[in-house]
Amino acid sequence: MIIRSWLYFLALSLFSCGVTAGNAEKGGGCYAVSKGVRGDGPVRVCVSLFPELWTRHDVGYIEVTGYVAYVDGSPYMFASKDLYVYSGGKGGVALSVSLSEADRFKRLMVNDSAATVAGLYLPGYGEKNNAIGRLEIIGQHYWLQEMAGERPQLPID
Repeated sequence: MIIRSWLYFLALSLFSCGVTAGNAEKGGGCYAVSKGVRGDGPVRVCVSLFPELWTRHDVGYIEVTGYVAYVDGSPYMFASKDLYVYSGGKGGVALSVSLSEADRFKRLMVNDSAATVAGLYLPGYGEKNNAIGRLEIIGQHYWLQEMAGERPQLPID
Protein backbone atom coordinates (compact mmCIF):
# COMPACT_ATOMS: atom_id res chain seq x y z
CA MET A 1 0.00 0.00 0.00
CA ILE A 2 2.80 2.40 0.89
CA ILE A 3 4.63 1.56 -2.35
CA ARG A 4 1.51 2.24 -4.44
CA SER A 5 1.08 5.68 -2.78
CA TRP A 6 4.73 6.43 -3.43
CA LEU A 7 4.39 5.48 -7.11
CA TYR A 8 1.33 7.73 -7.52
CA PHE A 9 3.21 10.62 -5.95
CA LEU A 10 6.23 10.00 -8.18
CA ALA A 11 4.08 9.82 -11.32
CA LEU A 12 2.24 13.03 -10.48
CA SER A 13 5.44 14.90 -9.78
CA LEU A 14 6.99 13.78 -13.08
CA PHE A 15 3.96 14.54 -15.23
CA SER A 16 3.21 17.94 -13.71
CA CYS A 17 6.72 19.17 -14.60
CA GLY A 18 6.49 18.40 -18.31
CA VAL A 19 4.86 21.44 -19.91
CA THR A 20 4.30 20.56 -23.54
CA ALA A 21 2.84 23.69 -25.11
CA GLY A 22 5.17 25.03 -27.77
CA ASN A 23 8.35 26.44 -26.35
CA ALA A 24 7.25 26.65 -22.73
CA GLU A 25 9.95 24.31 -21.45
CA LYS A 26 12.74 26.36 -23.02
CA GLY A 27 11.39 29.79 -22.18
CA GLY A 28 10.30 29.35 -18.59
CA GLY A 29 6.78 27.94 -18.40
CA CYS A 30 3.21 29.07 -18.73
CA TYR A 31 0.62 30.77 -16.55
CA ALA A 32 -3.10 31.51 -16.76
CA VAL A 33 -4.75 34.88 -17.35
CA SER A 34 -8.44 35.30 -16.60
CA LYS A 35 -9.29 37.23 -19.77
CA GLY A 36 -7.65 37.29 -23.19
CA VAL A 37 -7.35 40.06 -25.75
CA ARG A 38 -10.65 39.35 -27.47
CA GLY A 39 -12.68 38.78 -24.32
CA ASP A 40 -12.17 35.03 -24.48
CA GLY A 41 -12.20 33.13 -21.21
CA PRO A 42 -9.13 32.05 -19.29
CA VAL A 43 -6.10 31.82 -21.56
CA ARG A 44 -2.72 30.19 -21.18
CA VAL A 45 0.25 32.54 -21.65
CA CYS A 46 3.62 30.90 -22.31
CA VAL A 47 6.95 32.66 -21.81
CA SER A 48 8.94 32.89 -25.04
CA LEU A 49 12.36 34.19 -25.98
CA PHE A 50 12.37 36.89 -28.64
CA PRO A 51 14.61 35.00 -31.14
CA GLU A 52 12.05 32.17 -31.16
CA LEU A 53 9.52 34.56 -32.71
CA TRP A 54 11.55 34.68 -35.93
CA THR A 55 10.74 31.02 -36.58
CA ARG A 56 7.33 30.81 -34.93
CA HIS A 57 4.37 30.32 -37.27
CA ASP A 58 1.53 29.55 -34.86
CA VAL A 59 -0.89 31.95 -33.20
CA GLY A 60 -0.81 31.92 -29.42
CA TYR A 61 -0.64 33.84 -26.18
CA ILE A 62 2.95 34.60 -25.19
CA GLU A 63 5.02 36.73 -22.83
CA VAL A 64 8.22 38.15 -24.29
CA THR A 65 10.89 40.62 -23.23
CA GLY A 66 12.57 42.99 -25.65
CA TYR A 67 13.33 46.59 -26.53
CA VAL A 68 10.28 48.78 -27.19
CA ALA A 69 10.63 51.77 -29.50
CA TYR A 70 8.21 53.97 -31.39
CA VAL A 71 8.71 53.85 -35.16
CA ASP A 72 6.66 56.34 -37.17
CA GLY A 73 4.39 56.85 -34.16
CA SER A 74 3.63 53.14 -33.62
CA PRO A 75 5.13 50.90 -30.90
CA TYR A 76 7.39 48.02 -31.96
CA MET A 77 9.39 45.48 -29.99
CA PHE A 78 12.88 44.36 -31.00
CA ALA A 79 15.19 41.70 -29.59
CA SER A 80 17.60 44.38 -28.35
CA LYS A 81 18.45 48.06 -28.69
CA ASP A 82 21.35 47.18 -30.97
CA LEU A 83 19.07 45.27 -33.33
CA TYR A 84 16.70 48.24 -33.42
CA VAL A 85 19.51 50.70 -34.17
CA TYR A 86 21.34 48.60 -36.77
CA SER A 87 18.19 47.43 -38.57
CA GLY A 88 16.90 50.96 -38.92
CA GLY A 89 13.68 50.06 -37.10
CA LYS A 90 12.86 47.14 -39.43
CA GLY A 91 11.98 43.56 -38.51
CA GLY A 92 10.46 44.02 -35.07
CA VAL A 93 7.10 42.94 -33.73
CA ALA A 94 4.28 45.47 -34.05
CA LEU A 95 2.56 46.06 -30.70
CA SER A 96 -1.17 46.58 -30.58
CA VAL A 97 -2.44 48.32 -27.44
CA SER A 98 -6.12 48.71 -26.58
CA LEU A 99 -7.52 52.25 -26.74
CA SER A 100 -8.11 52.30 -22.99
CA GLU A 101 -4.40 51.56 -22.36
CA ALA A 102 -2.82 53.60 -25.17
CA ASP A 103 -2.04 56.70 -23.06
CA ARG A 104 -0.64 54.74 -20.11
CA PHE A 105 1.48 52.57 -22.42
CA LYS A 106 2.90 55.62 -24.21
CA ARG A 107 3.75 57.35 -20.90
CA LEU A 108 5.48 54.24 -19.62
CA MET A 109 7.47 53.59 -22.80
CA VAL A 110 8.30 57.22 -23.51
CA ASN A 111 12.09 56.79 -23.52
CA ASP A 112 12.34 53.65 -25.68
CA SER A 113 13.16 51.04 -23.08
CA ALA A 114 13.35 47.35 -22.28
CA ALA A 115 9.99 45.87 -21.36
CA THR A 116 8.07 42.66 -20.96
CA VAL A 117 4.68 42.33 -22.64
CA ALA A 118 2.10 39.56 -22.76
CA GLY A 119 -0.52 39.10 -25.42
CA LEU A 120 -1.80 37.30 -28.48
CA TYR A 121 0.99 36.81 -31.03
CA LEU A 122 -0.06 36.82 -34.68
CA PRO A 123 2.92 35.87 -36.88
CA GLY A 124 3.11 37.53 -40.28
CA TYR A 125 0.57 40.24 -39.44
CA GLY A 126 3.04 43.12 -39.43
CA GLU A 127 1.51 46.14 -41.12
CA LYS A 128 4.70 47.97 -42.08
CA ASN A 129 8.42 48.21 -41.35
CA ASN A 130 8.87 44.55 -42.35
CA ALA A 131 7.46 43.47 -38.98
CA ILE A 132 7.62 39.73 -38.35
CA GLY A 133 4.23 39.77 -36.63
CA ARG A 134 1.88 41.59 -34.31
CA LEU A 135 1.40 41.21 -30.56
CA GLU A 136 -1.99 42.32 -29.21
CA ILE A 137 -1.25 43.19 -25.58
CA ILE A 138 -3.59 41.89 -22.85
CA GLY A 139 -4.86 44.83 -20.75
CA GLN A 140 -2.07 46.03 -18.44
CA HIS A 141 0.16 43.00 -18.97
CA TYR A 142 3.25 45.08 -19.74
CA TRP A 143 5.99 46.45 -17.53
CA LEU A 144 9.44 47.99 -17.79
CA GLN A 145 12.61 46.02 -17.20
CA GLU A 146 15.53 47.65 -15.42
CA MET A 147 18.89 47.17 -17.09
CA ALA A 148 21.86 46.16 -14.99
CA GLY A 149 23.22 49.14 -13.04
CA GLU A 150 20.08 51.29 -13.47
CA ARG A 151 17.98 52.49 -10.55
CA PRO A 152 14.51 50.94 -10.37
CA GLN A 153 11.71 53.19 -11.59
CA LEU A 154 8.65 53.96 -9.53
CA PRO A 155 5.26 52.97 -10.97
CA ILE A 156 3.63 55.78 -12.96
CA ASP A 157 0.21 55.33 -11.37
